[in-house]
Amino acid sequence: MKARAIVYEHIPFLAQLEEAYNMYKHRLPCHYVHLRHLVVVLYLACCGQVCCYFFFMRHASAYTDTAMNAVAFAANDRGMMNDNLEPSSFRILHIVTALSEKNDGSGHTIAGEDRLSELIVPVLQHCVESMLTKPGWEVDVYLVLGWSLKPERRKIIEDALPQRVGLEIWDDATPISYDVNDGRRDDQLSEILRALARQHRFVIKDKLDEYDFFSVWEDDMLISSDHIGNFLELTQLFEKLAKDAPKISDPNAYHGELSETQLKRLIPGFIRVEALLDLDQETFKAAGIDVDKNVSIDPSFCCGIPPNLKLLSSPPNEPEAEHLMMWETGIKGLGVREIYPFGWFALQNGPKNLRRTEEIASYWSGGDGAFGDEKRPRGGDPKMFGQQGGYMLTRDQVIYLQEEACKGGFLPPYGYPFVDDGLHMVNVEFWSGGYQHFGGNGAVVQGCNMQRVISLEPEKFSKQLLYHTANNKQKAIVKARQSNVNTVFRQLQTVKKAAIAKISR
Repeated sequence: MKARAIVYEHIPFLAQLEEAYNMYKHRLPCHYVHLRHLVVVLYLACCGQVCCYFFFMRHASAYTDTAMNAVAFAANDRGMMNDNLEPSSFRILHIVTALSEKNDGSGHTIAGEDRLSELIVPVLQHCVESMLTKPGWEVDVYLVLGWSLKPERRKIIEDALPQRVGLEIWDDATPISYDVNDGRRDDQLSEILRALARQHRFVIKDKLDEYDFFSVWEDDMLISSDHIGNFLELTQLFEKLAKDAPKISDPNAYHGELSETQLKRLIPGFIRVEALLDLDQETFKAAGIDVDKNVSIDPSFCCGIPPNLKLLSSPPNEPEAEHLMMWETGIKGLGVREIYPFGWFALQNGPKNLRRTEEIASYWSGGDGAFGDEKRPRGGDPKMFGQQGGYMLTRDQVIYLQEEACKGGFLPPYGYPFVDDGLHMVNVEFWSGGYQHFGGNGAVVQGCNMQRVISLEPEKFSKQLLYHTANNKQKAIVKARQSNVNTVFRQLQTVKKAAIAKISR
């Protein structure tokens, strides 16, 4: 041990290598177990020269890539990076939950359509390939399925994914229990279909230490490297701001500094959109707020797809800004505020029943009477909540939700206030749509009260739009709930100007 310490004093790289091996040996392929033996060194002193370093370099070529990556992992965990090393990899676990292998005709779909091969797999392939365009990003896929997957169907998935992408599948994942209906518990076991959306939480708990980032979505959501990159950039800005933030701030102000507690609750949000299949279809426009025609969204970030990406709905490859619709929220469900010094953001509905000092104020779009006597929608208003069809979180954000933000916990097992380990009175929107993450405290289930924000910069706003590739909501949702995305964005610019004018008075 003494000799090793002396060697490590002269050759710090070897110390880093052994530390990295010990930390990450469980993530190395089994044929790299002999890497440990390469770190056994002899301290040979001759005229004050250390020779064992050359011995190591001569014999370590077969392990160079893995060793360098392991050292980079360790250095990154310590907030350090050797100038001679490549940046550490960024490991993403992309989790997709799918209930059905084929469409059943509900929700304006066609019964018998092959949902797996004509929607789920093409979308999954596009998502993964986009993520892999970023240097240093590594992606694995985990599928949570509500049916038994046959070997030949599994091969379709395997063939679509790049070779370096890991794949795990949990099929027949729907939990079974004695359900409660009309206040009475059934006396026979049945599948709790709504709770299939809960199962990904077990995956996150099991994989928490193995990945840096978790991308968790329903099977028809198109996620790109632009979405993740923008999410990470905003998250890092908020985390940096929180380190030097004051302990308290004015809960009534929609501009200026936020407190440390408020900043920890900020998280980049998303709005689901669809590309109009009927270009003559009209969408609802809230009266009373002018549009700023000097700005526009860029639909290529969310909804531009290559010609070879064939989907069941046959959507346009390059939809125009005026041809995107939203239905999960609208201008009436949004407010604006300044997050100094990063500019202005739209705040989405969700949080409620917070302590006054924890509330994050925003200037409501109807604050100047644009909607007459209408009051601002409550946090849990289902027409304005803006459920996302999934979410993304860093490992640190998962830990914050589990240990601080979420009453009852974010990861299983689920005790009080949950009932039956979360199987009772909790739906898909709670687990995967965001009602737990971004909702407030309720009578039965408990929200985490994270505050979603969307940048009002055109490019960033566009990277916070998510494409619902099934494109069936535009047929199923009443027209009064459909809004033109570009119109809402331009109206938000007008609301921002009104908020700034009110500050200067």
